[in-house]
Amino acid sequence: MTQVYQVAHKTLLDNYAVLETLTPNEVYVGASIVVAGVDATFNGTYTVYDVPEYLFVGVDDEGDLLFNYQIPVPFQILYAKTADDVTRTTATGTVTLGTIPT
Repeated sequence: MTQVYQVAHKTLLDNYAVLETLTPNEVYVGASIVVAGVDATFNGTYTVYDVPEYLFVGVDDEGDLLFNYQIPVPFQILYAKTADDVTRTTATGTVTLGTIPT
């Protein structure tokens, strides 16, 4: 079964994109997603790298993801995307998740 989620916010830092959906989602690490209607930078088919629960703030010198654990942000999906940084902002579009494992 395919699930489609509406996008509320977008961010891109240190070659990682983060989309926040309006509602809880069933996206999981390793899932294949299709992003559409956000913009040319974010749209495409990607493999989910993380589903963080806190504000993503970049990558450290060792390549580890960094989060601000004082700022919870629900319903996020993080994937690798080589592009210029995009400050967190409101967005529209969709994230489609293919078959959900049972």
